[in-house]
Parts: sequence; structure tokens; C-alpha cells
Amino acid sequence: MRTVEIEAWALRVINRLTAGAKVEDSNVELKSVWPSEPNKAARRIAGLCNSIAGDQALWLIGVDEKSGVTGVAADDLATWWPAVSANFDGAVPALRDVAFQVQGKEVVALLFQTDQAPYVVQNEVFGKQGGGPVALEVPWRNGTTVRTATRAELIRILLPASDLPTLTLMDAEAALDRREEDSYSLTLTAVYYVHAAMGDSIVLPNHQAEGWLAFPKDKAYFDDVEVGLFAQRQSRWGSIGVVARTEDRRVHTVHQGEDQIIIDGPGFFRSYLRCSLTKEMWAGKVAVMLDFGITMRPARSDLAMTAQGTVHLTKHEDVAKGRRAAEWKSR
Repeated sequence: MRTVEIEAWALRVINRLTAGAKVEDSNVELKSVWPSEPNKAARRIAGLCNSIAGDQALWLIGVDEKSGVTGVAADDLATWWPAVSANFDGAVPALRDVAFQVQGKEVVALLFQTDQAPYVVQNEVFGKQGGGPVALEVPWRNGTTVRTATRAELIRILLPASDLPTLTLMDAEAALDRREEDSYSLTLTAVYYVHAAMGDSIVLPNHQAEGWLAFPKDKAYFDDVEVGLFAQRQSRWGSIGVVARTEDRRVHTVHQGEDQIIIDGPGFFRSYLRCSLTKEMWAGKVAVMLDFGITMRPARSDLAMTAQGTVHLTKHEDVAKGRRAAEWKSR
């Protein structure tokens, strides 16, 4: 992941937080300050990285789930990380850091790679009176808590598994259409290129995909979103949404199934995210930007592929003059 992509991910998390959404999930944690106890920080990082082994983890330092952006000193990383990483036994999650300004305050994004899991940490109380005989631990994050990994969880990490393919967001566009007197439909479609190995089929069912949409400038967030995946392309927009689909010859390695797509190698596929808005929900919106995100978990996999992006307002009309109220496109 490039530096600009790490910052973009972090900014989308902050925008969703500002919009009132719950942003901490299996991949993301927020910290208002640099954690002061290196061993506990190492244990928490190891637990997060072990539980999502093969994916990427993001810590945002200087952001609190209740208070919002609090800000920190980026220079503190130079002393904090060596103290934390010293508590690992063996492999340490590879770290990339990006510092940036939000609301005039400095925030630090820490991106952890998890491809060397399982990560083992030292038991802080080992060797001390009453500390017990356990010198090392494989932590596991479960919700908001961290505990010792179970046998089944260790097997899941250690057994050989095919790497999840990576995604490149190629294009996206969205439209807001009037459905009834006081109802609107917001639909976003995106085009992805999936970097998958030839010969290893991956099935992405619709029911194992989740998405969200947000107007960050208006602090409006929507997670009650219908998600669809398909290997056909949309040829044009209609007054009531997408009306035509034709065969996309580029996607011969991505095939359409019943409410799912089958990926046999590198190629293109598309998704849509759709939600309903009332007249009151749309009224007064600036909506110059529309953020979106999608999570897709393959069949028989505990890991998921994720993608996020932003589209920008290109058309805004008086809805009394027609069905189409607004359009957005990626730059």
C-alpha cells in the first residue's frame, strides 16, 4: 500500500467517525495518545495482527472514538516503536507510518503487515514473584479484548492457505434518483481489477459482502446498504438507475454465478452499493464528496478483501425538474 493510500484510508476512517459511525473493527484501532506501556501495546498489536493474519491492520494515533481528533507528536514514534517491538519474540509486524494534519492537529497512521503471523510476545510478569511459568504468549484479539490464542486459532494461522488476491479500484460513479414523492435511491458502482493467481478459483458471494456510503462534509453515514457483485458491465445510466448490461469481454477470468462471482485469475469485476434516503435525509446536503467502502469475504475463508474510495459531485439538480438529483464520479 502506497503512502497516499494509507493516508486516504486513515482520512476515511476519521470522516466516518465525524459522521457518527462506529469505526473500530477487525482491522482498525484508534488511540488518543501513544500507549504508555510497551508490553501491553505489543500484546495488543500482536493480537490484532494474529487475528487478521494475511490482511493489513491500521492504528490511528491521535484519534479517539468519543472525542474525535486529539492530536499527538509524530516524533514520539522514534522512541515508542523500539520499546514496543523489543517485547516481541522473533518476528515483528512490519510497520509503515504516515503523519498528517487533520483539523490543525497531527495524526499518525501506523500500518502493520501481518504476513509473518503468528506473532509471539514476552510475558511481562514472567520471572517475577507470582508471575507463573509462562514466558511467551500468542495473543489474539477478540472484539475489543485481547486473550491467548486457542489451538484452533493457531491451526488456522499455521496451516498453509492461499493468499487473498489484492484489489485495485479502477473507476467509480454514483447517482441519486428520485423514486417516490419523499424517497430517493443512492447507487454507487465501482470497477475493480483483481490480482488473483491463475488456477485457484475464488468465490465471492453477495451475502458475504458488506458496504457503506458517507457524505463526510455533511457528517452523514449509511451502513444499511445493499451490495451486489457482478462480472458484467453497465453500459449506461437510466432515469431509474442502471438499465442496461452487456457482456464485458475483459472479464473472461471472472464469471457470473447465482448471486456471486467466480474468480479464476486476474481480471475485472464490478460492484454496486445501494441505499434509500428520505427527503429529509437528503435536504440541505452539500454532498461534494461521497465516500464508500466494501468488504468481500470469499467462501470458506475467514479473511476478507476490502476497498475504499471517493467520488466527487459533478451534477446537482432541482429534483422537482426530474428524477436524477445528483451524480458523482471518480477523478
